[in-house]
Amino acid sequence: MTALRFEFLSRASSREDIDKTERLIHQAMVALGLSKERRHEYLLWKEKEDEQKLNLFNQELLCAKDVLSIIRAAAGHLPGLGILSSYLVTKDKQGNLMFKGGYRKGKDTPYAELIYPRPSREAIPRGCFLPDRIIPTEPGAFFVLPLFFESTEIGHLVIQAADIDPSLYEKIRSILSSALRGVKLFEEGDEARKRAERAEKSMSDIVSVISREIQSSIEAFDNISKLDATGAQEVEVSRLKELVRYLIDLSQAKSESVLARAVLFDPYCLCARWAEEQLKADKSNNKGSNRAESRFICARPSSAYPLLYGDPKQLERMLTIVAQLLEETFSIEGLEISIVPSIQSCELRLASASMIPKKIGATGLNRIEKDIRFELAKQICLLHGGYILFSHEGGNLIVRIGIPYPTVSGSIHNISNREAELRVIGPQGLSDHLPCGFVNGLSGKIIPYNSIFHESINPLQRILLYLDSMEIDHESSAALSFILDKEKFQNAECFIAQNAFSIRETRLEHRPADVAGFLRSILVSDSPSAILVLGSEASLHKETPIIRDLVQKPGIRPVACTSLDAFEAALNRWRPMLFLILEPMISKNQEFSTLLQRFPSIPIMAICRFFGAKEEWAGIIERPHVVFCNTGEVFSEVLAGLIQRSLESKKFLPSPTSGVVADAIFYMNKSYSEQISRWKMASYLNASEDYLSRIFHAQMGISLWNYLARLRVQHAIDLLYSTGAGLAEIADLIGFRDEAYFCRVFKRIAGATPGSFRSRSFSDVRKVQESD
Repeated sequence: MTALRFEFLSRASSREDIDKTERLIHQAMVALGLSKERRHEYLLWKEKEDEQKLNLFNQELLCAKDVLSIIRAAAGHLPGLGILSSYLVTKDKQGNLMFKGGYRKGKDTPYAELIYPRPSREAIPRGCFLPDRIIPTEPGAFFVLPLFFESTEIGHLVIQAADIDPSLYEKIRSILSSALRGVKLFEEGDEARKRAERAEKSMSDIVSVISREIQSSIEAFDNISKLDATGAQEVEVSRLKELVRYLIDLSQAKSESVLARAVLFDPYCLCARWAEEQLKADKSNNKGSNRAESRFICARPSSAYPLLYGDPKQLERMLTIVAQLLEETFSIEGLEISIVPSIQSCELRLASASMIPKKIGATGLNRIEKDIRFELAKQICLLHGGYILFSHEGGNLIVRIGIPYPTVSGSIHNISNREAELRVIGPQGLSDHLPCGFVNGLSGKIIPYNSIFHESINPLQRILLYLDSMEIDHESSAALSFILDKEKFQNAECFIAQNAFSIRETRLEHRPADVAGFLRSILVSDSPSAILVLGSEASLHKETPIIRDLVQKPGIRPVACTSLDAFEAALNRWRPMLFLILEPMISKNQEFSTLLQRFPSIPIMAICRFFGAKEEWAGIIERPHVVFCNTGEVFSEVLAGLIQRSLESKKFLPSPTSGVVADAIFYMNKSYSEQISRWKMASYLNASEDYLSRIFHAQMGISLWNYLARLRVQHAIDLLYSTGAGLAEIADLIGFRDEAYFCRVFKRIAGATPGSFRSRSFSDVRKVQESD
């Protein structure tokens, strides 16, 4: 203002002008002072309003009992502070980043849209802040706020700020860090409380069941103690003591939750380890001290067998009880243990080494079933969802201990006589991998991994998932990720195959505790590059082999996507380098278009044998980095060049210019049979002739007229294969007025004369007729 005053006063020509200038300068200074005062008042009001909003946010978080409550509170309060979107990521106990949810609010929408994590644990790839499906595509300023508690990093928050005071970042970070720590402590305490409640309830139930039996045993002790315990009475006292001890063990078996200690285990390794422990026990008790081998032989499986789910210690205890009962009742010197998988379950079969007459066996089994120790073994098996059955086969006594296959959700289910229709999901050629007994009982449908995206699964159907870590590749990883995410597969049983010829005990040490953890561990963890091919099954069956032959760059593979679920699963598994769209219906599908918008920098190549109306491709024609190209025998070289160019990250023309090239291709597909001149096409496209030729060659890698000639020759090839029209007629139909010139162009582009193509088509027809 001082500079303005000096400038105006120097130009004043009279006293009146000087007074007027002084008066205006004074008014301006007063207005400036008022504006500063009002701005200061506004900042104080804004700070007070933001403080009030933060207090409300903090108060709601004090009542949060889980992470979802934190997300909902953030979606309700943070948009009012200028944060349009927010995504929460936390660290698990192993230090892996897990996406927990977030919200997104559009500028024109009144409420924020909640974004939930996947039903299974959604891990974030190393070096990334968010999952690929969540990475924002809209423009804006995004910030990453690390969350700490007592110098320990517990996650981070990714936010999009529209208009926010930077001083609020630290306050929001502090509030969320405290809330996350509180939720973690609450969840740990709640989990411990639930375990205690389950144990207490189970304990009270079993005590009420067996209290009468224990009371009768105590009365028997009192009666015997009144007499002089000698001879047979001493045996009876010892027997009653043993009875009470097993009753107490039975109570503990029921009261302690098997699921609390359940893990995936190798049944063969479990049986082999148990047999070794029995040998050590025999030697320590001077029983069979001269034996070099155990009385129990664990037969090596002859084919693939599964991992099972349960408490290995309890199952070993069950085997010990069964072996003791058989030894006491039948004086069996040894047992052979084998692993026998079937459609319903996996059985541990104990076969007697010596022959036992059927009549003696029936009497002895009747005595075993009345023994309280057998009740304990049976209860341990039932807690694992299994069964214990006896049978005679060829004079040998067989004990069949059935254990159910584990489920994706990690729950233990009971084996039943299932009448439900069976669906077996596995790799291609699954029948060659399954055990013999398994295949013989298999009556359901076998579904390859890659077919589950469009396979209708009925909740009443029984689903069996065959998993072999040696057969998992990138494509099957996408299918397994899809299975982990979908609720309908959570009760699916899993045959986790073990190789019978490479059994190693060390595998138990590093194996995940449950099926979901195993699935995550065998998924291909990197993000390999891929070309995602979108189309119907018919178009994919026809074009995918051609595309696979055209892709020459190592480490990149074409991935076929016939449905929206398959496309979404592929986007979560692979890093797309190129989208190939085979049909216009894909571009018109709104859900496909929404997924494509997440990758605005990835090129899209729309390929079709012949293009129809431009309006059919309206969903992608205005998108940047879109290329249109015909397919067929004479376009393979052009298509290969375009694919290779996109894989080498060489950019195509921007959208306004590429749209002119696309219009030229649609025009040629529509008017190829007419006489097309360069000035006529340029006039139709509102572009100069030189400009059109230059941008077409820059986009497609060949000249405009070379492309038109290839398009006409491709139509000629189809006419030669499908009709008996003469060469002159075909030349006229595709826009050539001179038959000789048509033949020269045809040979130059197709590499053979039109006559040789027709001869080839007749030869193919004769071969089909002869085969018929």
